Amino acid sequence: MSSPYRRQLIFEVDRAVLATVLMIAFDGEELIMIQDNDDSARAALIRFVDERWTRSFGDMPLPLDDDERVRRFFVGENDSYVIAEADLSNAAKAWERLVAQRPEDPR
Repeated sequence: MSSPYRRQLIFEVDRAVLATVLMIAFDGEELIMIQDNDDSARAALIRFVDERWTRSFGDMPLPLDDDERVRRFFVGENDSYVIAEADLSNAAKAWERLVAQRPEDPR
């Protein structure tokens, strides 16, 4: 008999598993974040900019408009960001196979 813990983790992947991905390259730092939707990805991008603004621009005032703030922030030649929808079906299938190979939780 399998444990409830294991049953909760195993799932069928028979359709696209879509996620919104935020990729950021800034000042030699590269980040990839998976978000629920475009709005949450945009909010994460704004948080990233706000948290690093003073370190990057000193006393330069933070623009009030989010789009302007992001535009000014990513001015470096190698600085950029992408918000895109990605199909994570293969990752979900790999996770399902990994979980299926685990021994049952003794709890």
